[in-house]
Amino acid sequence: MQVLIDRAHEKSMDFIASLRLGGYGGMNPDHSVSNGGRGFVHAEVRDHQRAIVEELATSYNVEAVELDFAAAPGGCAHCLNPDEADEQAAVLTDFVRDSASTVRGRDGDPGLLGARVYPTTDLNRRAGLDIETWLNEGLVDFVIPMSYSCFVLDAQMPIDWIVKAAHDNDISIYGMLQPYFHDGRRRNTNVEHASPEKMRAAASNYWQADVDGMCTWFMDWPLWDVQRRILTDIGDPDLSR
Repeated sequence: MQVLIDRAHEKSMDFIASLRLGGYGGMNPDHSVSNGGRGFVHAEVRDHQRAIVEELATSYNVEAVELDFAAAPGGCAHCLNPDEADEQAAVLTDFVRDSASTVRGRDGDPGLLGARVYPTTDLNRRAGLDIETWLNEGLVDFVIPMSYSCFVLDAQMPIDWIVKAAHDNDISIYGMLQPYFHDGRRRNTNVEHASPEKMRAAASNYWQADVDGMCTWFMDWPLWDVQRRILTDIGDPDLSR
């Protein structure tokens, strides 16, 4: 990872280390929610993930650490068993609070802490994510509402509630642009990357929703002129109009 960090810094870019929290290889597999376990209710799981957050924040010269709570169910298991997620939400809030203290309190420049969360209050509640408390207490510096369950570009994601809640607490929020498009004639994802025009249109909607920046992923690789132009366009509100 240090090679990537150095390259980013050579290009005057910040580096954000992102951690998917529902996966923890090398531990007792019975702890995983996907195997019927209780996830972060197990102290061993919390301690393991705290140690990784500390390593990312202190052993590497990253500008931020991002806690990815939104990867489940598409990218990993849930952090809490859905049957008890609501009543165990404080477990994840305490984890975020501890992570904020670790990242911001490291030696040298304080780091930023971000979180990938779901786009609706109901989805977050069912996963045990008490977003309102995180924002009201200022536990995170930025949030990205998104879902891994669908890679189809969605220009109408219902994020007005979290945009307002974040800005009320001076916290940044970034819009997520999914990489593919669906023309309405197929039941599932058309595995073709969204055109620059579609990406600009979606970005324009997000800018109008008052986000502070854009995030995207899984772009066609390697990045050629078309992809580079997309990145340039979506990052500039004037170019996205």
